[in-house]
Amino acid sequence: MEEKVEHPRFLRKAETRLKHIRRTLSHKKKGSKSRDKARRRVASLHSRVRRQRLDFNHKLSTMLVKEHGFIAFEDLRIRNMVRNRALAKSIHDAGWGQIVKLTEYKAVKASSMLVRVPAAYSTQECSYCGTLNKIALNIRTFECIGCRRLLDRDTNAARVVLKARSSHCRPDHRKGRAGHARTQACGDQASTPPVNRRGKPGRGSRNYMPRKGWKPTASAVGGCHS
Repeated sequence: MEEKVEHPRFLRKAETRLKHIRRTLSHKKKGSKSRDKARRRVASLHSRVRRQRLDFNHKLSTMLVKEHGFIAFEDLRIRNMVRNRALAKSIHDAGWGQIVKLTEYKAVKASSMLVRVPAAYSTQECSYCGTLNKIALNIRTFECIGCRRLLDRDTNAARVVLKARSSHCRPDHRKGRAGHARTQACGDQASTPPVNRRGKPGRGSRNYMPRKGWKPTASAVGGCHS
């Protein structure tokens, strides 16, 4: 069963109100109480949008993990994509990176398999015949030039990602938070070495170096030293 989930565009919906209170803020005298009050209104609205997005992505990621034992994501280079001014606001508003991170740690707890599939040509390749269709990004429905099927761009891309999952099943070596378990691309769990408060490797890490003057005890030496 195919289901298409539209993101609510929380930032877009709040833009009119945000522009109004920003304009009000710019007219206030610097250092005045009224300016500080207007500044807090702007911050409060941004915080509300952020909480709405996080709540929506939490619910969506929970639904994905509960209803599916296998989940595949496009391995998007979001940092590069947001350099495009025409796409940056929509990408941040949707929270692409956030939904992937939330689903990753929930998949670990639920013992679900999560993979990342290269995103190259996934929105242009036909999921039925494999023909590449050179179409503009703003066209969401198109007719394949190979098999003449009418395709929805997002649904077709999802099918392409599922077809490509087996050939691109590989460990995810991206850097994660210290000491937190992560899913690899084949669904296994991995853990990064623990660090101390200063950000240096802790005693449980293989990269831990003892301080000067420290001498190994007999139990630590074992049979490696004479």
